[in-house]
Amino acid sequence: HTMAHNRMLRLAWCLILALLLCPATAQAGVAFVGLQGLGVSPSLTNNLERMVSGILEDLVGPAMLTPKQVEDLLSDPELAALSRCRGQTSCLVDLGAISNSQVVLTGSVAQLGSSAVVMLRLIDVRSDTERGSIRHTVRGSGKQLLEPLRKAVIKLIDPSRYSGSIHLLCNVEGALVKLDGQSFG
Repeated sequence: HTMAHNRMLRLAWCLILALLLCPATAQAGVAFVGLQGLGVSPSLTNNLERMVSGILEDLVGPAMLTPKQVEDLLSDPELAALSRCRGQTSCLVDLGAISNSQVVLTGSVAQLGSSAVVMLRLIDVRSDTERGSIRHTVRGSGKQLLEPLRKAVIKLIDPSRYSGSIHLLCNVEGALVKLDGQSFG
């Protein structure tokens, strides 16, 4: 009971701080905290973080706080504890409340042989829960990384917008394919 009470007091304090620090700020849809590199080069981590930021900007536009904007918000000495927050749901929820965001996106990048594994978590601020997570292995560089990363971010942020395609090669004459009750031939 006491933990729940303390949590409610902390959230109330965060909301008061958010109102005082950002009174004219519209609600952000997504606060992207950034990516934490785990045994990978800082340049790879920064490159992937910029890619995720660009993908989010395309998805939600100005309703997004970049890692730099989140960092600037957390530069206030009173918010020092939150600036160290990386993965705990409770502090990510507090960060979301302070930034006036609906969800908080955080993640990490780890090396796996010649590939990198990108792990992303989406935290719902209002319900204080993880809305989803995704782990995606990427290889290569530049544009080779962008499309798989884009698909992973879309699946996590807005799965209704994710669409794919099916390519069938069939050399049987007269073959008929049915998908969702529709015939394709």
